[in-house]
Amino acid sequence: MKAYGFIHTHSEYSLKDAPLKLADIVKEAKKMGATAIALTDHGTAAGWIEFYDLCKNEGIKPILGVEAYIRSETNSRTHLILLAKNYTGYKEISQAISDSNENIERIADMDIPIMTKEILQKYLHGDNVIVTSACVSGVLSEILLSRKKIQEQVDSIKKKMDDYYSPYDTGYLKNKELVSSLDTEIAELTAKKEKLEIIAKRNFREQKKSLSIYKKEDLSLYEERKKTVRERRAGNKRG
Repeated sequence: MKAYGFIHTHSEYSLKDAPLKLADIVKEAKKMGATAIALTDHGTAAGWIEFYDLCKNEGIKPILGVEAYIRSETNSRTHLILLAKNYTGYKEISQAISDSNENIERIADMDIPIMTKEILQKYLHGDNVIVTSACVSGVLSEILLSRKKIQEQVDSIKKKMDDYYSPYDTGYLKNKELVSSLDTEIAELTAKKEKLEIIAKRNFREQKKSLSIYKKEDLSLYEERKKTVRERRAGNKRG
């Protein structure tokens, strides 16, 4: 099987999200044949040093990163993954994390460090950090969901416009102007989506020979592991 790497990994340092200990993550990655693994805990670099040492001891390339909490221009909270490509990238992400801890928001009984656009622009320069959308709460998802919501508004307003008999009615003209404005916004969101897709679909094998994304042909291992877990559970129940 081809060597690959994991680029989105959470450990026990992702509070209320992941129970996995770093030592167990690295050992399992080694067992699965990974040559590189990234640590992307939520809003923190607390596990970096331990993670780095563990990876080096196992002969795995450590990639230091973070899944940052981002406050978007629409004032919604999204996620963004930052991965250091080199030592300069490591320093840039470290500084961004430090500043985000000066910008804390209380969410669901947790103090969340928020990275703003200003923080990202202040520290991320050049080609030292790989930035990509994260999970369903990521930046790309927000754009797709925003477009859907705007389209729903357009459809609703167009339906209301059909109820007006006169194209000179003030309500009709007002709705027509609003639809035009929303159509423009949808076009802008579509353009942003296309740019983000280029980043999201980037083949990391082209960037670093030692790292590639988990491919479909490797899913057989995942299926084998699921089968083993099911068999063990069935055996325990019979016992």
